[in-house]
Amino acid sequence: MKLKLVLLYGNNIEFKKANYDPDYGVATVKSKRWLRKGIHTRYLVDLKHLFYPPKRKMPHVLIDAHLRKSIKPERIEEKDAKIKLAGNPNPTLKARLDYMNEQTFWGSLILKMKIPMHMVLIFMFTGAGVYSFIRMLLSAFGYTIP
Repeated sequence: MKLKLVLLYGNNIEFKKANYDPDYGVATVKSKRWLRKGIHTRYLVDLKHLFYPPKRKMPHVLIDAHLRKSIKPERIEEKDAKIKLAGNPNPTLKARLDYMNEQTFWGSLILKMKIPMHMVLIFMFTGAGVYSFIRMLLSAFGYTIP
């Protein structure tokens, strides 16, 4: 049976896939090496500690990495987090706030997306950019190309 281990190292989290043997209660993680056999790491897993996250088919288990044992997941009940407004807001103010929200969202999305330099070079060399670039270099040296 395959498992997904969620290893907890203090404040750090690491995900690993493991093979689980229910007879012995041991999950084995195979380390990845190039051509050699890697070292297998074993963890003690209790069947009661398995859980299925939403929209996932593979069972997960929380593991304390220092003890190499499974941890029982705690259920947290969600409370009503809705903020109640006193009265209805002004429609113009509401529209302005919605616009500002969208503007900051798209602005941050544009700033977050950066094109790597090798992709810029590929784009430049695959179109009219290379022709105009070579033409500009040759015109700087005194050659005219139509």
